[in-house]
Amino acid sequence: MKGNFDRKYVLGSVMMFLVNAVMISLISVCAWMDQKHPLSRSQWWAVTIACVILGVFVVVIYLENANRMKRNMEKINEELQRSMEREHKEALLRQQFQYAELQNQINPHFLYNTLETIRGQAIIDDNYQIADMTETLAKYFRYNISKNKDDVTLVQELENIRNYIHIQQYRFQDRFLFEIYPHVEYEEYARCLIPKMTLQPIVENAIFHGMEQKIQQGHIYIHIDTTDRKLIVRVADDGMGMTEERLAELNRSLKEEMEVSGNLQTNGHNGIAVKNVNNRLKMLYGPEYGLHISSTLNLGTEVEIVIPKIPYSERV
Repeated sequence: MKGNFDRKYVLGSVMMFLVNAVMISLISVCAWMDQKHPLSRSQWWAVTIACVILGVFVVVIYLENANRMKRNMEKINEELQRSMEREHKEALLRQQFQYAELQNQINPHFLYNTLETIRGQAIIDDNYQIADMTETLAKYFRYNISKNKDDVTLVQELENIRNYIHIQQYRFQDRFLFEIYPHVEYEEYARCLIPKMTLQPIVENAIFHGMEQKIQQGHIYIHIDTTDRKLIVRVADDGMGMTEERLAELNRSLKEEMEVSGNLQTNGHNGIAVKNVNNRLKMLYGPEYGLHISSTLNLGTEVEIVIPKIPYSERV
């Protein structure tokens, strides 16, 4: 836009210069001719009228150019203001994510040692379920608390989901089954990068919103697909679903420009965590990426996650 604005400004200025030059030339020629051959009054009137017309033309060009400059400056200022607001929101989101991470940073050595002590005591007491649960919980916390990487491979993220599901199965007692269905070859998706803890809030919502109130045994599926440029992960359940009005409201909120919530929550029960995941993906990759939800009441819900296909080797 700025280049177009500069060209219009230069063109208007050149036109004004040319018209002024023509006026001056016309008056000079008439004065020179008057010295050689005096002009009649009607001829001088004709010259005067021509100069007035050219003068009006210059004024019109000047006003049009000034208005164009004003409109373009207003557009540039509006775009600059929107850009500054967007950058400000992104900066606040980064600060809130960092603050949330600080809140969750429990001393890992204390946590692992405590869980290992519980596991050891459980084995001594022949309580192998407690031993298994604490070992799985230790793996889950180790993955979440690790400060080494913001991005992980999809295989690592899926392994964390398996640990999370394994822990939840102790509570729900096989009230739902969990399966992962890749629709492409293992090599196509295994080493693709994904932001850590992208899937867990989505799966948590599937459990607590989809499975908790379901009477029959339910199912949670993760479908994996890729294109040349995108990694697509869909988390689906056959749980309670939602109404069309609630679904439209959720998808509308996901498409809106990133909003900064006053309190960045990590609990998926109220849907805030899902929106935070969406905001995080848009902040990292752009507005064309993020989440999309489809759902039918009493039949189930599917959350589609779309991010760029970035192999691990490209980040090394």
